[in-house]
Amino acid sequence: MSVAEIAKEGEVLILTEDTFQAAIDNNEFILVDFYASWCPPCQRLAPEYTKAAAALVEKGSSIKLAKVDAEAEQALSERFEIEGFPTLKYFRSGESIEYEGGRTEEDIVAWVEKKSGPAAVPLTSLDEAVSFVSGKDAAVIGFFPDQTSEAATAFCKAADGVDEISFAITSSREVADHHKMDSNSVLLLKSSDNGRVVLSETITGEAVKKFVLIESLPLVLKWGQDTAGKMFNGPVKSHLLVLLSEKSETYDANIEMMKGIAMDAKGKMLVVAVNTEDDDHKMIMKMLDIKESVLPTFRAIIISEEQDVEKYVPEDGSITTDSVKNFVTKFIAGELEPHLKSEEVPEDWDKKGTKVLVGKNFTEVAMDTDKNVLVDFYADWCPPCQKLAPTIEELGKKFANHPKVVIAKMDACANEVKEVKISSYPTIKLFKSGTNETIDFDGERTVEGFVNFLKEHTSETPVGI
Repeated sequence: MSVAEIAKEGEVLILTEDTFQAAIDNNEFILVDFYASWCPPCQRLAPEYTKAAAALVEKGSSIKLAKVDAEAEQALSERFEIEGFPTLKYFRSGESIEYEGGRTEEDIVAWVEKKSGPAAVPLTSLDEAVSFVSGKDAAVIGFFPDQTSEAATAFCKAADGVDEISFAITSSREVADHHKMDSNSVLLLKSSDNGRVVLSETITGEAVKKFVLIESLPLVLKWGQDTAGKMFNGPVKSHLLVLLSEKSETYDANIEMMKGIAMDAKGKMLVVAVNTEDDDHKMIMKMLDIKESVLPTFRAIIISEEQDVEKYVPEDGSITTDSVKNFVTKFIAGELEPHLKSEEVPEDWDKKGTKVLVGKNFTEVAMDTDKNVLVDFYADWCPPCQKLAPTIEELGKKFANHPKVVIAKMDACANEVKEVKISSYPTIKLFKSGTNETIDFDGERTVEGFVNFLKEHTSETPVGI
């Protein structure tokens, strides 16, 4: 079957089991979106994907964009092990790689163009340089008289490691003079803020990559699905999140104030504006444990390599220059302690065999060196947790009056503790007496399984056994 017989929606090829291989065989470069019609992220991606396909055609590119209804085409889904939506795969001469770019028209175009050509596009004239920069939110040009030099090689290595931004390399004095560049320097041009930033020292692959990833961002990012990846996966792991309404009369003034703070904190902290008029802000508020009643306000976070989030709460959450600047200064200096959310300690927390822990009493109970404490960290919405709950209650009854063993539970969504980070539910841990050594429960989730586990690791059994 020829490519001409493949159905299209705009400039996007619509592939099925019958047409898929023909499309792959007849196109050297093709990006395929495996989607589900009911999936909200797929629905958000669709218009950007359509625009990206049209943009590539307009540019005369040989790169094609295609899509597959992954639910209707089960054979293709199984063949490519599609487990979530949308999943995008890029095929180069029939070989597929995972798409790791953004979800906007520009991000898609930049990524596929980068993957279908040299990491850094060669520029030989000013006209080529002008065309290269045109229409891009951010573009990078390296000027190296000797493109075989160590610095030029490092620049190209960095270009190969940054998919979402276009790089070019030139030895043209005309291009360098036009952009007022010195030899062996890197210029980043962007549509936001001051428009240009230059790196002329320490031209190593890592230095160039960090420079580009930091400087390509606007001083104040606007929160959205397309910026989340830049926040969570970028080199700067500390973020100031400012929650305010775009409808507010002070919004523009507050953004300008934040730009000044962002400039002072560049490379150390990203500043992100979260519009409280968008539904997405509720997810941020839940993550930061913020009530609607305190808006507008701000918080700081640090994202670990494991994607855990430490939260920092200001004493004065009002959005003023002094309050925000003082908070950021103390944060960068390491003078603030992370905020751990906690429910209030229930009056009857210790009245039953299974004790109820919250953030405020966790350390006192679970880290008591005189006791072996088994804790069920659960989420109330989690079906496996709900199934386990009666077993934990029964286990608590068996050890209710034990002098050396405590059975406890904690809602890990409503409470956080510094001693342990919970990423899945239920998580069950034993904190041993004497040393507070932590042991993950790995036995059968039955009363007998827990009793055997405790006997193995503590030598203790229920009273009377």
